[in-house]
Amino acid sequence: MAVALTMAQMKLAMLRHAFHGTRAQTAGTGAALGVLFAAGTVYLAFVSPDLLAAGYAVWLLGWMLGPVFMGGGDETLRPEYFSLLGLPPRRLATGLLVAAFVGVAPLVSLTALLGLLVTGARLGAVNALVAVPAMVLQLAVFVLLSKVGVAVVGLALRSRLGAIVSGLLNGAVLAALGQIWVFFWAFGQTGVPTAVWYLPSGWGLLAVQGHWWAPAALAVLVLLLLGLWAALLTRRMGAGGVRVVIVEPGFVATELADHITDPTMQAAAQNIAASMRTLQPEDIANAVVYAVTQPEHVAVNEILIRPTDQTR
Repeated sequence: MAVALTMAQMKLAMLRHAFHGTRAQTAGTGAALGVLFAAGTVYLAFVSPDLLAAGYAVWLLGWMLGPVFMGGGDETLRPEYFSLLGLPPRRLATGLLVAAFVGVAPLVSLTALLGLLVTGARLGAVNALVAVPAMVLQLAVFVLLSKVGVAVVGLALRSRLGAIVSGLLNGAVLAALGQIWVFFWAFGQTGVPTAVWYLPSGWGLLAVQGHWWAPAALAVLVLLLLGLWAALLTRRMGAGGVRVVIVEPGFVATELADHITDPTMQAAAQNIAASMRTLQPEDIANAVVYAVTQPEHVAVNEILIRPTDQTR
């Protein structure tokens, strides 16, 4: 669990430093639209359980298809970053899953899943209590299906045939979603199809309504998807011949000291830099070039590079 919490803290720190300028504005706009959609989904809990089940089916499709069509989804923490730690695949997958709950999209989705809590509260106290773990399990299913989908597509794109098949499937899915009304008309379907209740997106709602097999099914599905994702992570990092290098530089002549807000710390950093012949950015670049230009059977995993004058 310590590994998972550490990864979650790393993800939070990276996101906190990444959201600036245009990226922050884009994320804010996306979050605002997501919150509106989530609020509309929660409202469906007051209108009709059938519509709420259909709404969660849309959220499931969004999690599965969105990252695929948008270039791979959230890769803030890439599994390759941890390849040198020797973590077992399932432990690595668990840590990355916990970290995947950190972010705007999971938070917005969890807001939408408050519809389960509303439904449970309207049915009774026990149902409301069941809604809490159902929300977490349902979100885990959303995230894991997204991760597994992206991993499968990533493996498929490694070959020309896989890329062609993946493109055909993506096109077929888009065409089907765009013309789904034709299928409704052809089969005389009116209203919300009963099938949406039995998609994984509807199991949380079934659990809240008292179908006690549903929470067990959600838990089993989470474990199965976690195992599948762990296997796919192993393929991703092992079969691809991934080489990872950690570069640990000492004092480098950059503008980093100018961004220190504490005057005392800034002055101390400038004094230390002035007391030695600091490294130049080109020195670090040369070290990186050395590592990445080695033959395929050679992995330079760690480079500690410091000024000769630096004593600590």
